[in-house]
Amino acid sequence: MDVVDSSPASRPTADEQCSTLYPHELAWRDRQPFLESHGYMLRPRLRPGWVPSWRVSGDNPWFCEDSHSLRMFPHIVDATRMSDGKLVSIKLVRTGSLEMRIALYLCTPPLCEDIKNHCVPLLDLFEDNKDASRSYMVTPFLRDFDDPLFDCVNDVLDLGEQYLEGLVFLHRSGVAHRDCTNANMMMDAGPLYPRGFHPLLGEFLPDGKTGTWPNSRTRCPVKYYFIDFGISRYFPPDVQSKLVIGGDGRDQEPPELSDDIPYDPFKLDVFILGNFLRKNFYDRFSNVEFMRPIWEAMTRANPDERPSAADALQQWQRMRKAVSYCHRSWRLKRREESRGWTLFLGLVHVIMVVHCAVTRSKCHVAFCLVMYNRRQGDVLWLRSCRYSAFPGDVAHHGAFHELNIFQSQTTCCARHRAI
Repeated sequence: MDVVDSSPASRPTADEQCSTLYPHELAWRDRQPFLESHGYMLRPRLRPGWVPSWRVSGDNPWFCEDSHSLRMFPHIVDATRMSDGKLVSIKLVRTGSLEMRIALYLCTPPLCEDIKNHCVPLLDLFEDNKDASRSYMVTPFLRDFDDPLFDCVNDVLDLGEQYLEGLVFLHRSGVAHRDCTNANMMMDAGPLYPRGFHPLLGEFLPDGKTGTWPNSRTRCPVKYYFIDFGISRYFPPDVQSKLVIGGDGRDQEPPELSDDIPYDPFKLDVFILGNFLRKNFYDRFSNVEFMRPIWEAMTRANPDERPSAADALQQWQRMRKAVSYCHRSWRLKRREESRGWTLFLGLVHVIMVVHCAVTRSKCHVAFCLVMYNRRQGDVLWLRSCRYSAFPGDVAHHGAFHELNIFQSQTTCCARHRAI
């Protein structure tokens, strides 16, 4: 039996690890000149002739912007629109695919002009110059719906109303998403990061070195979007039967999913969105009990007993109006919080809101909980929390952020050494 040499000398160096391009990175690098001809520039790492910056500057590779590889989705890459510096996402799709056709349909007038349209905007679309069966869809670069984390209860109320509003729009337009769950729920974080952010290191500016802190959703509202119409279905107005078959989708809990028995995809959307609200908010936070009647109705086993998206939206709007001002303004309380931690955070919340209401000044209190590797003394992770209250807000909402900053320059080095 072969023995694996795990000695330090046998391990690849930091330069070797950071300078090696993955196969899909090589593919994007080879397409960079073509993308540039259409007005889009990839990051330095993905350009032909790239020379790692640390070999010139002498800096630690782990601290350099171009050391971070593209690992998440091989068919998607971030880029910069050269005309205005806008951060965009480029997705490789099959020409004429259902996803491509639905995206085009939802981004044509008058649908694209509807403020209730929460489908990711299509900025550009073009075929590959070497393979006509492949096309590139360009959209704004979006972040996960919960990145950064939420500040207060009102943020959850706003998210729920926006997604229900977007689902009503989709269904009214004849489109059933069929996969409206976590991975396909995004937001435009531009208002939270007015100076921009790095596409891979979300808590850093575009240079990948300078840390940044998000604004509050209360002060700077965001818009939430649906993405990925890969398994969606479009039904023209004159189609009578609006049923589908198939068990695809990330959420496998809907009881009607079947490869043989047709079911209503619109009622499926209602179930999936209700399940999304339950799992991400009701199950995690103890002070959003008010949403239980809605998600329970949306996730009934019998599709015929579920409300339509429009009815669910009306219920949500009535519920939102019934939630008191103080309740909406309060921070989200995790179910696993200890009593002592809850009292402490509640006290901080009250003190800061009162302070800002009295002084009319912007206040920030920051503290960090750092866990150390006792054997090596390396920082394993950094949990950073900030409380802020902003003057000028109608509700003087407080904001409490809890961010796991694994991309920080300090932790990044420690993590790679551990690997």
